[in-house]
Amino acid sequence: MLEASYNYADKSDSSAEFGAKLEKGLETQLSAMVKNETFTEKLGEGEMLQLLREQQQCAKDYLINSRPNTRKDLLKVCMEDLQNRLAGNGSRRKVVSIRNYLVYAGHSMHSEESPVVALTIDDVVSERNIMVRCISNNNVYQDLEVVKNEG
Repeated sequence: MLEASYNYADKSDSSAEFGAKLEKGLETQLSAMVKNETFTEKLGEGEMLQLLREQQQCAKDYLINSRPNTRKDLLKVCMEDLQNRLAGNGSRRKVVSIRNYLVYAGHSMHSEESPVVALTIDDVVSERNIMVRCISNNNVYQDLEVVKNEG
């Protein structure tokens, strides 16, 4: 059940896409188990439902946690952290959006492990273009730092 669902979900997708595809695969597998008379004869309806829910949650937790992070996951968490730093608790500016971000591979500080990202910060009053470096270890986000534009 785990293997079929894991293979159905594309491991290069973002966490949310991966989770949705994994859940669909698990539901298909669990539906097949429910239709199996040998399996259903020995359990009451409530017990069977509880067992299936527990198995599904266990499988999802295991697979999502064992799936390697992608660069897409790293960038998402990095941009969320920047957003929280700019408009989080204690900030006077509550309306801040990060737009038009893209990886700038030509920057001298860019690496596959820690990509440099060019982006626009819009706080309603003004817009600023900046670059940040998303620092990671095995595509697991650690921190970010502002870097200077080389152009």
